[in-house]
Amino acid sequence: MASPMRFSKIGGNTDVSKFAALIQALSIAAKKIGGGIFDAVGNGINKIVTAVSNADFSGIIDLLNGISIGGIAIAITKFTNSLTKPL
Repeated sequence: MASPMRFSKIGGNTDVSKFAALIQALSIAAKKIGGGIFDAVGNGINKIVTAVSNADFSGIIDLLNGISIGGIAIAITKFTNSLTKPL
């Protein structure tokens, strides 16, 4: 039976490997870039939430109420007109 490979030997070989150094450098760069992106997105969302929470939507609500009341009035008018027309 063959003797099992020693992991310390494998680890020792990867420490000096240029590929391992490249992968490590890429992972560090990816962490920094990813952290920066998450910070920027988080700050943007925080600004939007702050702006929306401080906004006054009463004008928009009044507009929507006016549109809905107008729609109801038109529907009632069409209904009453259809009652007066002969079949």
